[in-house]
Amino acid sequence: MLSIVDKQSFLKHADYFYGLTENKANSAFPLYCDGIKSKEIFLNTAIKSFEKKDEMLLIYEKDGEIKGLFQIFFSEEDKYVGLQIAVAENDFKDAFEELISSLYADFKGFIFSFYLPEENKETIDFLSGTGRESLSAEEVFTVLFENYVPRKEVRDIAVIDKDNFDGFRKIHKRFEKEMFWTSDKIYRTIGDWKIFADDCGTVFFNVKGIDCEIFGLEMNSYDEDKAKSLLTAALNWAKKECKRSMYYFAGEGFEKPATEAGFKKLTKAYYYEIRIGEKAD
Repeated sequence: MLSIVDKQSFLKHADYFYGLTENKANSAFPLYCDGIKSKEIFLNTAIKSFEKKDEMLLIYEKDGEIKGLFQIFFSEEDKYVGLQIAVAENDFKDAFEELISSLYADFKGFIFSFYLPEENKETIDFLSGTGRESLSAEEVFTVLFENYVPRKEVRDIAVIDKDNFDGFRKIHKRFEKEMFWTSDKIYRTIGDWKIFADDCGTVFFNVKGIDCEIFGLEMNSYDEDKAKSLLTAALNWAKKECKRSMYYFAGEGFEKPATEAGFKKLTKAYYYEIRIGEKAD
């Protein structure tokens, strides 16, 4: 059973909930066992949900015992639902199935978007068995900048801003059709982004907080050395700006450049989109 939890009840069981985050096999992204997110970050993420109209914190109970925690966020404008926290004890698949069913009441027609780590094989297999296959599989890499030593940059790479944004737009238009972050949306929030580009491609990443995430490494034609150069420029900039970490979900072919640029593999992630209320094929 899923039910909305109040702040007092959450705090009473907070240590238990945080302990569940250590097991990737019973978690969805974002992962709190990545060596970056602390217990304090976990607690603050959950507690802030009580102050937001577009977030909900839910406990999962089975046989009268609390067994898991889900925190969702949603956008009425974009008809979108995502996850902030998703953990359960041993039976994540059952809890997740109930979560998907429960979303129908308030979010029919919305897109529920999420990533599962490869360790959560039971849920991945369950979704596959219901006709819900992942849309993509990506290797997940991270960098903790306290351990990162800047690399030498060997190529001329341009910084993209509003004045030369058309250069980025020309590359990104080939990839943005199925993406939330279109060129127009990035342009409107350009202060939240850092974008580098060369004659072959571009890398863009969110820099709004102390933790960065690469949202795209896009190339007109694949070039391993140029991909590495773009990633190196991103890492060096973030290190210089005293950022704490960077995430990168690497598409096929970009694993080697990521490793050589200084990233460490965390896991493999499977991406899903489910339209709430529609039956699987």
